[in-house]
Amino acid sequence: MLRHKNTPPTYLLHAADDSSVPYQNSEIYADSLRQYGIVHKYAKLEKGGHGFGLNFSRTGYDWTVDLGRWLHNKTNLFDN
Repeated sequence: MLRHKNTPPTYLLHAADDSSVPYQNSEIYADSLRQYGIVHKYAKLEKGGHGFGLNFSRTGYDWTVDLGRWLHNKTNLFDN
């Protein structure tokens, strides 16, 4: 469980059909991030299984577009 105020902004991505790790683990972590006021986003994909990475044919969705948008809008990663 999250217990540190210095936890960085967090982007969670999980496939609902992951048979190795339950997607509920990410939901529990997202709830903890919310509780502690940590900037975060939880994206649950319908398919992809476990370890889909950049294999968009498994997910049917290029999630990196959403990640890039989130990084620009919700973090200071690209500030000079």
